[in-house]
Amino acid sequence: MGSDLQATHGDLKYTARKIYPIGRALVGAAGTVTAICKFIRWMEGGGKNKLRPTFEKRDSLSAMVLTPSGIFMYDTSLEPDEIDDVFVAVGSGSAAALGALHAGADVQNAIRITCRLDANCGRGYEIYTLGGRHVREEE
Repeated sequence: MGSDLQATHGDLKYTARKIYPIGRALVGAAGTVTAICKFIRWMEGGGKNKLRPTFEKRDSLSAMVLTPSGIFMYDTSLEPDEIDDVFVAVGSGSAAALGALHAGADVQNAIRITCRLDANCGRGYEIYTLGGRHVREEE
């Protein structure tokens, strides 16, 4: 799983972490900071119903969870949607990233291409594997 490192808040852009290793899973998320934080805390607690967060109408969440058994997408409903596609992306750069991946780019180069095309992406990248490998390069 890979991501760029740029986050935005209004007119401000900053470097941020977007992928979280949690247990045997990798969790990547896009959306409002509040919704992402609630989702990450929920996943860190095991995704239990009793810890299920409450989202506000203004909250936005598009999360991807990569596990040894598959890829699952979540929104604020917190209902997992198993994805059977080879490539999956979330966030503002998802269309560019998917295009690059389908055209044959590896994850690293797909992120680089996306950062050149999408104004909301940049500041470098990081890539995680389920096996524990982590690569980070900041601009």
